Amino acid sequence: MCGRAPGVPHVYRVESEQARWLVVCSPSGFERLVSEAAEFAGSPTLPPTSLSVDPARVAKIAAAHGIEILAPSGTLPSP
Repeated sequence: MCGRAPGVPHVYRVESEQARWLVVCSPSGFERLVSEAAEFAGSPTLPPTSLSVDPARVAKIAAAHGIEILAPSGTLPSP
């Protein structure tokens, strides 16, 4: 469930070679951010490991949807 919890940082981590992720958002709106930030895969395969993400682009899109990126992708909170 991805709810709007202002001021509550969160992160997701996949710890296996393969994962499936079902996201249900209420209220709606997060799907617009995902759609805008996504790149069409072209085929039903995993992306190449060389695929790069432009953090500035993602942060700009997120900001336009009221989301603040607090750390680079893959950063985990301190224990």
